Amino acid sequence: LIVTNYASATVHVMDTGNLRDQQVLILAKGPMGAAFAQDNRSVLIASHDSGIVTAVDLEKRAITGWFEGGNGIETISYY
Repeated sequence: LIVTNYASATVHVMDTGNLRDQQVLILAKGPMGAAFAQDNRSVLIASHDSGIVTAVDLEKRAITGWFEGGNGIETISYY
């Protein structure tokens, strides 16, 4: 489970079996939309204000990379 926080530019990565077990990761300004990979092992998070897309490994609960997606990006999906 993930929860993005637009105001603090963070994402909370949680274990659904224990919601107190969570890792907070700092993202680019204005995180909004998220797209889970088909295998549910990673997620891309779009940050509206900065135009950055951040890749997160859900098993490691760590940021693995980022790229510029364009200012104003709110949603993202896999094809």
